[in-house]
Amino acid sequence: MNVNKRKPRYVFAIKREGKVYRYIARINVSYKRIYLGCFKTQGEAVSAVEKYFSNPKRYEGRLR
Repeated sequence: MNVNKRKPRYVFAIKREGKVYRYIARINVSYKRIYLGCFKTQGEAVSAVEKYFSNPKRYEGRLR
């Protein structure tokens, strides 16, 4: 398996016309997908994921 260690794990690129348009931040918890947002830069998306992991109780409403 070819896995890039430097690529953020929970951040995905959205492409439009072959170029990266936005970045989506989402994670999986207990087989449920939690959408954290759509961001213009990869750094903003990574910070949203870090914010989630610093306080996951804050997002309990999204698990339903």
